[in-house]
Amino acid sequence: IGVHPDIQTLLIAEWNVDQAAGSRKLTVAEIFRAWGRQLIDDAQVLQRLLGLGYNVDDANIIFDLRAPV
Repeated sequence: IGVHPDIQTLLIAEWNVDQAAGSRKLTVAEIFRAWGRQLIDDAQVLQRLLGLGYNVDDANIIFDLRAPV
């Protein structure tokens, strides 16, 4: 596959850790659905967006776009 065997080993080990840790996360839509049902609060929404890889500024923009006016 064009990846050095040592790197393959590291990637597989990382994948195994992710699988064991339950790396599945809620989608943005699911996060806001939970927020809309008051299952999570504003701070948890932002934390989960950060956990999806958004930077702070983008997470705040996404939150502001979804928040009621």
